[in-house]
Amino acid sequence: MRVGLDGFDAVCEPLGQCYPWAYRYLMDNPDAVLVHGTLPRNKVMGIRRAYGHGWIEHDGYVKDWQTMEAQPPYGPVPAFRKTGWPLDVFYRMFQPINMRRYTHEEAMHTVLRSRGGAKEGGPHFGPWHGRGSRGGRSR
Repeated sequence: MRVGLDGFDAVCEPLGQCYPWAYRYLMDNPDAVLVHGTLPRNKVMGIRRAYGHGWIEHDGYVKDWQTMEAQPPYGPVPAFRKTGWPLDVFYRMFQPINMRRYTHEEAMHTVLRSRGGAKEGGPHFGPWHGRGSRGGRSR
């Protein structure tokens, strides 16, 4: 079951698609795990300031919008494009913090609880925990 994504792609901005992309991937691959976390400042990876990020762990790989869909200059190391980062490489290189993992069922129920009318902005795809989250509830 896919929740709240009908017509979503038509109104997307070119950046900031990690949360809805990861949610969609999880709905299509129920055995995957959705992860929300923070990628800290990292000179090696070119991250100038920490930011919230959403990604998928599936079959030994980390998959995210930037790696699987984004075009340069936002795309990843070419070797991992369309296949994802090996889990150990992703975690070693990016060193994410404040992570929370969600199963298919947990994510689906969280999005269903977050659904609001147009006034509230509709479904909320993340982050769902920590500072700046809506915690699965409408604003």
